Amino acid sequence: MAPAPWLESDTADGAICSTAEDMCRYLRALLQRGEGLLTPASFEQLIQPHIATEDGLHGGHYGLGLFTQNLGGDLVIGHGGGMVGYLAYLLADLDAGLGIITLSNSPYSPQTITHLAWELLIAAIDGVEIPEITVADPYRVENVNDYVGRYQRGEKEFTLTAKREHLHLEFDGDSVSLEPAGPDVFLVPHPAFELFPLRFERAAPFEGEEKPTITAALHGPEFYLSEGVSDPPQVEIPTEWRAYPGHYRSYNPWLSNFRVLLRRGMLILIEPRGTEEPLHPLEPGFFRVGDNPRSPEYLRFEVIIDGKAQFANYSGGAYCRTFTP
Repeated sequence: MAPAPWLESDTADGAICSTAEDMCRYLRALLQRGEGLLTPASFEQLIQPHIATEDGLHGGHYGLGLFTQNLGGDLVIGHGGGMVGYLAYLLADLDAGLGIITLSNSPYSPQTITHLAWELLIAAIDGVEIPEITVADPYRVENVNDYVGRYQRGEKEFTLTAKREHLHLEFDGDSVSLEPAGPDVFLVPHPAFELFPLRFERAAPFEGEEKPTITAALHGPEFYLSEGVSDPPQVEIPTEWRAYPGHYRSYNPWLSNFRVLLRRGMLILIEPRGTEEPLHPLEPGFFRVGDNPRSPEYLRFEVIIDGKAQFANYSGGAYCRTFTP
């Protein structure tokens, strides 16, 4: 636990400084469809689906500033929020006339708690048996046998084994359990693998194939081929790219640091939570972050000294190279 500083912002996405009581007032206004504040037509415009979110976090669609989705046959609107040290999630079931707000001062997502509370309240309203609360096994791996096998790169190798839907990594005489952190992504509690998540790459799918075969494991700048997979041809990279890999830091409380690495002929940006984005060159020293050609995010490397970039400009934010790996 640590004290959180008072931090406000006048950026476009806003920074709501509110008490729990005031948030409940806001929620009641939404449940009443803005009566007394908005015309019925304006409120309908607010909640009409305009664009698919496709991220698994913000409902099915976005309206004008709120997500909208069908949840158990009910029309549900809401939104999440995040600030340095805090997370929040608001859900308003317009058909059932109930709403939930979860406020958190930890990095755990309040979305799970909010949806569980919604299920319990709906069951109570409908007079049906309250669903059993179960705690998911954080180490359970779906399709665990997909990952089993030996992975090798040069003289370095590791083996993955499965036992009761748990995945174990055997390396250098140690055996540790892997914790799922996303589709084909795992956290590895071993000193040799602690800096980056362990990711798995699959082959191009055949027609009708749901889960293609895993061909490689990726860990930071390294990649390990699955047993029986041929080594891909080496990719030539521009000489100047070798100046860019490293660890960059700033005093930005939202994104305090990131790493840039080279892997298989591609520059990769890795944020503290382990998310990866490829860097696509637009001009010398200037890259688009991510595969989406419409992405506004960019990374520019500056001030090359002794063959290393000393500064990186990430979408307007200044970062300096640091000595840590």
